[in-house]
Amino acid sequence: MMPITRHDQSLLAKCGSSKSKILSAQIWVGDIRNRTPMNEVWTAWADPSNMPARACVESRLADPRAPVEIMVVAAV
Repeated sequence: MMPITRHDQSLLAKCGSSKSKILSAQIWVGDIRNRTPMNEVWTAWADPSNMPARACVESRLADPRAPVEIMVVAAV
């Protein structure tokens, strides 16, 4: 998940935003057993002063090679 969080941070910066401005996140994991490690990475990455609303569910992902998909909504 670390490459995803770095990628998300880069995309947020390109839009004039940052992880401190994330309002909500929807996270899909291909296997719910990956929820705990995903939570550990997310908690370490997210801004502790501005934790967004978040949902995490198991789903068949668009790319079966990906362990996780994340969609964030952030203020600009």
